[in-house]
Amino acid sequence: MEVLFKKQFEIFRTNFHQEYNDVPVKKKFINVSDDGMFGDVLLWDAENYATSSATEKHPYFKYLRCEDTKESFEKNYGNPMTTVELHRLTLVVEKNEDKVSMKLFSFNKQRNHGKPYFKKDSSLWFITYKFKTNELYSGKLINGFKKRKYSSRVRKNYFAQKPFEVIRMLFHNHYSMYKKNFNLDDNSDKDITTNAINLFLKEIPNLTLNNDLTYDESMFKHYMDLKGVKYPDNFKLYMSKIPLPTKRILKKTDNKLVDSFMLNKGLNGDKIKRVLHSTKEFINEEFYKQAENLFGEKFLRHQSEEDLRSIFEFKSGYQIPGDITTFSDVEKKNAFSIFKKSVKDYSGLQTFIDHINFYLKLKQFEEIKWKSNDMKSFHNEHMDWTERYSHYTRG
Repeated sequence: MEVLFKKQFEIFRTNFHQEYNDVPVKKKFINVSDDGMFGDVLLWDAENYATSSATEKHPYFKYLRCEDTKESFEKNYGNPMTTVELHRLTLVVEKNEDKVSMKLFSFNKQRNHGKPYFKKDSSLWFITYKFKTNELYSGKLINGFKKRKYSSRVRKNYFAQKPFEVIRMLFHNHYSMYKKNFNLDDNSDKDITTNAINLFLKEIPNLTLNNDLTYDESMFKHYMDLKGVKYPDNFKLYMSKIPLPTKRILKKTDNKLVDSFMLNKGLNGDKIKRVLHSTKEFINEEFYKQAENLFGEKFLRHQSEEDLRSIFEFKSGYQIPGDITTFSDVEKKNAFSIFKKSVKDYSGLQTFIDHINFYLKLKQFEEIKWKSNDMKSFHNEHMDWTERYSHYTRG
């Protein structure tokens, strides 16, 4: 493999301990009692308390000093009176005729004083692009040096994970201790990952980077171009949707991303398609399906595109109760008037859900109607239903 980029950081630490311990003694402290009387008491001081609490299995080692050089680490590698630590962080980009890979490797190794063995842990995160198949692989390998106790994961074209953003975040989190140790610039981690990613993407044929798109979004667009997928201007909103349309689904929809998404999620209608082409911030199809389950598919199709768009762009994860078959047409219109207001304002949706629950419970005891269609009448009706429900549950 040809190495295109490599940055490696290492921290060595050696903690020395005395070859002896003091005999634990009690020190005299002046004590003042609650009644104002003075008296002397004997108490363990902090260090002697640690000494006295040691056991044969876990003896106490009196700390002496610390050194942070590689030479000291190597010299005292087997010294039982020292604790030795090694921390290493490596970011590398390499390629051959088949693929280009970016790997982030974290390795830690430590032997505590008085112990003959080392504890080790390693983590590897990678992104690999194969030239022959034009597929992007991403994954991780945790403690790969262990024969049994290791974990691994590899995913193909899994853009929902945002693999480049993940690499940047992981490097930033691990790099913080090295930055402090080497007195590096605050933005050095960003510069390092930017250089590495740019070199990685430069090796991918026909890939065009756009300043308006992130690395992951550019890679997603490149993937769809290669597969002949027809996508809308807001294509990046579909990057996080799981799963991406398969070849079979795309073939059924003439390789159209939005149509394939609708087929995957069970969405229908030209109005819904126009809404999905025009959403700008978020696509919450699960929340829309909840609304569809409550009001009915036919009812929602007759609502304005603006109202439907606000449902799809709702970012919260509320759970709306299911189908209410007892709703009359007038009640359904009234309820939807309150629902769309709550969704657009990002407020009061929990009260709307509570109102539905009150409606379902009170229906078991008396005949009620949903009459409110604005926020003022809704508030009054909700207070009335709260009192009625309390009457039945508390008496």
